[in-house]
Amino acid sequence: MSGRNYHCRICFLCLLLVITLLTVCSSTIAGNRGLSQHQKIIVVELDGVVDKGMVELLRRGLNEAAGVNSSIVVLKLNTYGGYLSSMDEIIYFIASSKKTIVAWIPPGGKAVSAGAFIALSCDKIYVGYLSTMGACRPSPEDNKTLSYAISRIKSIAEAKWSKNDARINLVVKMVTENKAYSWRELIDLKIADGIANNTEQLLGEIGCGNASIISISPGIYEQFSSLISDPSIAILLIVLGGVMIGLELVAAGFQGLGVLGLVLALVGLYGLGSIGASALVIALILAGLIFIIVELSQPGIQVFGITGLVLLAIAYFLAYYEQPYAAASIVSWISIFIIAGVIIAMFFLSIKIHEAMKKEVKGPIERVIGCRGIAKTLIEPGKVGVVYVEGEDWSATSDEHIEAGEEVEVIAVRDLTLIVRKARKT
Repeated sequence: MSGRNYHCRICFLCLLLVITLLTVCSSTIAGNRGLSQHQKIIVVELDGVVDKGMVELLRRGLNEAAGVNSSIVVLKLNTYGGYLSSMDEIIYFIASSKKTIVAWIPPGGKAVSAGAFIALSCDKIYVGYLSTMGACRPSPEDNKTLSYAISRIKSIAEAKWSKNDARINLVVKMVTENKAYSWRELIDLKIADGIANNTEQLLGEIGCGNASIISISPGIYEQFSSLISDPSIAILLIVLGGVMIGLELVAAGFQGLGVLGLVLALVGLYGLGSIGASALVIALILAGLIFIIVELSQPGIQVFGITGLVLLAIAYFLAYYEQPYAAASIVSWISIFIIAGVIIAMFFLSIKIHEAMKKEVKGPIERVIGCRGIAKTLIEPGKVGVVYVEGEDWSATSDEHIEAGEEVEVIAVRDLTLIVRKARKT
C-alpha cells in the first residue's frame, strides 16, 4: 500500500466524519428556527393505501407535533382502505396520543373501509363538499373477520359518543350493510362535527384561525415501507434473499451475498409483519459489523466497508424511527461520533498492522522466487496445493497439472501463495 493511498483513505474517513457533523449542526439550526411562539398545526397527508407506509407517516407526524409542541394533529384522509393490521396500528397511535386528533375528509375525498375506522377513532371529524365515508365490510370476508370488524367499529363509536347513542347503529351499518354516507348525511346524522372545504375553514372550525400549518407528506422511508408491505414484494424479497444465501454457500470464499440475502429476507418478513422493527435493527447491526470486520481484514475503502457503514446508519435510523415520541439528543450524537471514531481508529490500526506484516514477510517471499522444490500434493490449474521449498511448506498454485513428488520451480508470489511450474531441465 502506497503512502499516498493510505493518506487518501484517512482523508476520506475524516471527510465522512465532517459531513456527519455538518448535518447534525444544520439539523439543530433548522430545528431551532422552527420554534416560535405561534401555534402550529400538524397536517398529516394520509392519502392512498392504509399500509405500513401510512403507519410510519403518522408516527413521523406525531413526532413532529411533539417537536414543535403542537397540541392538534389533523389527519387529511383520502383513502379507499388497506390492510387490517396497519389500520389497527394507526388506531392504536391515535388512541394512545395525548394530542387532539382531527380527521378531515377534504372536498371530493373519501374515508372508505379502513379509512372510516381511522376517521371515527379521531376526536373530531370534518368533511368537505362531495366527500364520503363508510363501506367497511371486509373483503374477502369470513365470519371471524366480519365479527371483529363489527365489534371494532362499535367499541370505537361507544368510546367516541356513549353506549346508547343512536349513531352507533349508523356506523355499525358501515360494516354489516356496507353502508357509505355522503358529506351531507354525515353532517345531518351528526357523525361529522362540521364542514371544512379548505384549510382556512378547517382552522376556523377547530378554533385555530391564526395558526400556521406544517404539512407532513410521505417521504422516501414511508414510500419504501409501503412498497415492502405489499405481500407480493415482501415474498419476492424473501425468495431473493434465500437464493443469495444459497449462492454464498456454494461460492468459494466470502462474497457478502449471504449477509445481504439474510437482510433482504428479514426486510421481507418485516414487510409481512412477521418480525418487528427491533429484530430488523439487530439484523442490520450484525450485518454491518460483519462487513466492517471483513473490510478490516483487507483494509482500504472497499465495497465491504462502505456497505457495513450504510447498514449501521440504516439500523440507527430505524431504531429511532420506531420510538413514537423520541428524538435524537446530544447524547445520541455523541454516541454516533464515538462509534465513528472507533471505526476510524480500527481502520487506521488495521492498515498499520498490514503494512508491518508486509514488511516482515517481504524478504522471505522474494528470496524463494527462482528456487526449486518438490510438490507435496497434487496441484491443478485454479486449485491450491502444497510445495516444499527452501526448507518450508508453502501454499502454491500453477497453470499446469503437477503430480505430487514432481520437482517445481517458483516463478512468482501472489498474496503469500507461490506460483510454480514444473522444473525445466537444465
